[in-house]
Amino acid sequence: MSSLEIGQRVEGFKALTYADSESGATDFAPDSYVLILPDTSSIAVTSATDWTLEIEPGTWPSLPSWAWPPESWRYEEVDSPLGTPGFDVIRGLADLRNEVGEVVGVEISFDRGTVRLKAGDSVAYSLKRV
Repeated sequence: MSSLEIGQRVEGFKALTYADSESGATDFAPDSYVLILPDTSSIAVTSATDWTLEIEPGTWPSLPSWAWPPESWRYEEVDSPLGTPGFDVIRGLADLRNEVGEVVGVEISFDRGTVRLKAGDSVAYSLKRV
């Protein structure tokens, strides 16, 4: 998880949603998540085709390079405290692994709780407050 580091400051959190524009779909569904960091940097958390977790640095608000075609993707607000006091500095990181040892998720600890992002058909987000 080279793009996430203990001590990093998180300023915001967005869902990266997808709608298949070629099929005429207009309903955008959450696919991945983006942590917004200071100085216009960001970290995209997404599922690989084998449902392992991929984390890659980016530049906010640019879409990740794999988000193609661009008109099929957009950022949406998430009901999440990430970026607010107590949920703004990463205090701990733990990989979540499947039965064969592949990284399929990450737990990100903050002063006031833990966020879990887990790969699958899309990335699942959950929050546990302390």
